[in-house]
Amino acid sequence: MQLMNFAKVQIEVGRCVGRKDFDGAIRVLESSLSNNSNDVLSLVMIAMCHRWSNRSDEAIVMAQRALAYDSKSFEAFQLLSEIYAERKEHETAAQFTRLGLDNFPEPT
Repeated sequence: MQLMNFAKVQIEVGRCVGRKDFDGAIRVLESSLSNNSNDVLSLVMIAMCHRWSNRSDEAIVMAQRALAYDSKSFEAFQLLSEIYAERKEHETAAQFTRLGLDNFPEPT
């Protein structure tokens, strides 16, 4: 049953993102959060939706929240490094880039 709920959430998020309804995608993802380590990808996706909506501060908060669950989340490091690079905060961007490289995912 949990797999079915996961699939429904992903389909709805995909529809929202496809329509560029990033706030709708955020609502769907937030309603599915269970406050455990399984939420890392959802938190990163929420962060990405905030970024696509030009809300970098909220994106940073959500990416950091993802890192609180998984301190090696490559996706969170990547997102943070991109945001800080766009803000021309190069030292911070470089720190997150280094952390991302240190935690580069193994090939599947």
